[in-house]
Amino acid sequence: MDVSALTDAEIGAAVNKLRHPQANEATVAILIYYGDEFHQHGSGILIRLHDRSFLITASHVAERGSGYSLYLRGQSDRPAPLGGRLLLTTVRPGDEFDYHDIAVWELSEETLSALEGSVFLRQDAFETGEELADDFYFLTGFPASLASKSGKGDEHRIILTPFTYIAMQFRGDRSNLLGYLNGLHLLLGKTNPLELSGEIGGWPESLGGISGCAVWRAHTAEGVWSEGSARLAAIQTGVYFGGAIIKATPLSSAMSVIFDCYPELRRVLGISLPRRPR
Repeated sequence: MDVSALTDAEIGAAVNKLRHPQANEATVAILIYYGDEFHQHGSGILIRLHDRSFLITASHVAERGSGYSLYLRGQSDRPAPLGGRLLLTTVRPGDEFDYHDIAVWELSEETLSALEGSVFLRQDAFETGEELADDFYFLTGFPASLASKSGKGDEHRIILTPFTYIAMQFRGDRSNLLGYLNGLHLLLGKTNPLELSGEIGGWPESLGGISGCAVWRAHTAEGVWSEGSARLAAIQTGVYFGGAIIKATPLSSAMSVIFDCYPELRRVLGISLPRRPR
């Protein structure tokens, strides 16, 4: 379905209808603490497989935060210290980049207990097929340029504004997109940006801070959108030309990391078992 043919009001209504009922509560901001202040650093999505709880984000978000204290900001105004077992995709032999750029963080008990009000997505919210169809996609993250701060010391607070980006798959020239790998990445082309409420929002000064957020695929059946039908399909891992093009790594890359490192979860993955990354 050609989203560009819809009005702003129709796009906003479609996103609100399609959004998975737990998508908002499972979306988190990743904060970095330095200079006695919190700073917006990245975005991520919370998932749970059996009794294991994970944060999925972009590898570069975790790597650039190395050496600093990181926190998660979910439904509570109080940031949760980010801790646990961190697993990263790596540069494969013969490759110039870690094209997958995925981080999987098994969260510590301390982090889990501090994530008041947050929800963890289960497998029924996942889309891990080998081919991502030419459907309507949207993603919600937290641009640093939309963050504001108040107070000092113990009274310091950071106020975050979520931003939703809506697009179809990008079909243009890909030859000069550094870090893009044909056959792996999903590329999305910009249509209209929406705020989480569904109202049309102004374009942020920068999209820095959305890295690692969830990309949702809106399934359509004969042009009809079903309520809550959007599925978690990919993780945002790059931006080109100021956001005109978004790069995303399929969720199957994160599932493969879990498959490799958690043998006890392989049965749980069941029919959602992804193809192996290259």
